[in-house]
Amino acid sequence: MFQRILFPTDFSSQCFEGLPYLANLARKFGSEVTLLHTLDMYDAFGFGAASPTAVYGTCRDAIRERREDELAHFGKIALEGINVQRVLETGEPAECIIGYAEEHGMNLIFMPTHGRGRFRQLLLGSVTSKVLHDSALPVWTTTHTGTLDPNSSRNIRTILCAVDTSDETVRVIHEACDLAQLYGAQVRLVHAIPDREFGLEVDQQAPFQKFLLNLAAEKLAHLQREAQTELPVDVRHGRIESVVREAAQTHRVQLVVMGRGRLHHLCGRLRTHVSAIIREAPCPGLSI
Repeated sequence: MFQRILFPTDFSSQCFEGLPYLANLARKFGSEVTLLHTLDMYDAFGFGAASPTAVYGTCRDAIRERREDELAHFGKIALEGINVQRVLETGEPAECIIGYAEEHGMNLIFMPTHGRGRFRQLLLGSVTSKVLHDSALPVWTTTHTGTLDPNSSRNIRTILCAVDTSDETVRVIHEACDLAQLYGAQVRLVHAIPDREFGLEVDQQAPFQKFLLNLAAEKLAHLQREAQTELPVDVRHGRIESVVREAAQTHRVQLVVMGRGRLHHLCGRLRTHVSAIIREAPCPGLSI
């Protein structure tokens, strides 16, 4: 499925931690990996850099040489035996990542989420957020909270597919099932009904909440018939990201698959919660 994987790196600890996971993923799919580092040029007398890739004034040539050397050695041991390309570009990181991936026919973008400390765990890295928002390609993100198990990309046994009730759900289910077939894994669906958006308290026995549960169950059954699947489904009330996190913990899943995009009708709200799902999920996520 993913013959060409793009791994943007800024040589941070999160990127180093993601290397063994990526290596197992690339070996599983027989993928070529492209390591991309971007130099983000700032005015030397400006207000400073927003990322460790920033380059200043007369230092840029020296920094470029140093970054080229870092890129040449990055991942040599972890990615041994894998076909690896190393590319250094200049520009705004997210734009470079998206542009390079589209121009060179990448099938997947693999990215750490850069959660650091208590406050940073509340946010995704700005570059990751921009790529998720603007790129049409699948994006595989690492665990934002907790420890990343490098072997989990090799031994995926359960996939949790987070779905809404839009027409795009059939495509997302098919993608999750295709991936599960390659791993010999099981797929479970999870759907959240965000009651608080209606100004309601969560009470699964209240008549209106029961009506919403039945309505969602009927719609998901219809979508499964269209997808020709009979997958187990969890339908719960609550914040979308919390429902996905709880289901992932309950079923001990190794990967959450979700759709990505922007839909403005009521049943398409999952698409606007991708960053929150990735931030709270206890395992890596694949957004498509």
